[in-house]
Order: sequence, then C-alpha cells, then structure tokens
Amino acid sequence: MKITVYSKPNCGACDITKQWLDSNNLEYTSINAYEDEKAMAEIQERGFMSFPVVNVDDWERSWSGFDYQSLEEWL
Repeated sequence: MKITVYSKPNCGACDITKQWLDSNNLEYTSINAYEDEKAMAEIQERGFMSFPVVNVDDWERSWSGFDYQSLEEWL
C-alpha cells in the first residue's frame, strides 16, 4: 500500500493524521504542498480545498481532513 499525505505548515489536522499513521506503524510519504507546486496543482485539479489530503495507492482512494473513519477503513 502506498500512502501519500499532502500537508501544509501549521496544520493541526495534518499533524494528527500523520501521528495516527505513525502510531499504527504505517509508512507514508509526506509532501508539503506549499513548497511543491506540482503537488499543489495535482490536489487542486482533483478538487481538494483543505488539508491534509491523503492519497492511497495512486488515488485509488483519497480524502481530505483528519478522517478517522477513512483511516480505519482503508488503512
């Protein structure tokens, strides 16, 4: 399973999402979308407007915000 978390600085929901992943021993890539123009363009093209954006298996499943239910279901 490939997990990517797109985040921004000073984002509580981003931090909680990454803490949840860490506490469940799940590997993920964290991308600061404010520093990566390509990443920001990609998530905007997909209609996301809030952070974090969690991308599972190359957009097979994705969501934004700290979504405990999605984390439990998909990860």
